[in-house]
Amino acid sequence: MADGEQVAKLRQGVAAWNTWRRDNPTIRPDLSGITLEGTGFSGVNLSGANLGGANLNRIYFIRANLTGANMSGASLIDATLVDANLSGADLSGAKLPEATLIRANLSGANLSQVWRWKSAQLSAAYWDEQTKWPEGYHPPTPQRLS
Repeated sequence: MADGEQVAKLRQGVAAWNTWRRDNPTIRPDLSGITLEGTGFSGVNLSGANLGGANLNRIYFIRANLTGANMSGASLIDATLVDANLSGADLSGAKLPEATLIRANLSGANLSQVWRWKSAQLSAAYWDEQTKWPEGYHPPTPQRLS
């Protein structure tokens, strides 16, 4: 279950949240099960955060840092992730129908058992040999960050 104080800080906005993250670098945020549906988070630092089971439908993650985040079982229906860093993130079992990932860094991300992956839109994204894809999905040659 999400930490109430952390949820309240995130709801204060990206600037307040990112300041809190800088001031508390050893705390791994627990936002599991949170509902952030339809919210915009441009430049938010959610690296290493637990977002497992969260409702992130129709969310906007623009230039968001989600490195190493646990997003397993999260719902990202119709979500938009542009220039988001999802390297090493765990999205296993997440729901991604109609999600849009543009220039997202998926290097080393776990996308196994993602629900309705084929309806997601992947454009100019980056991944590597460590990226785990849903069974039966065969991505083109890995894209690498320059």
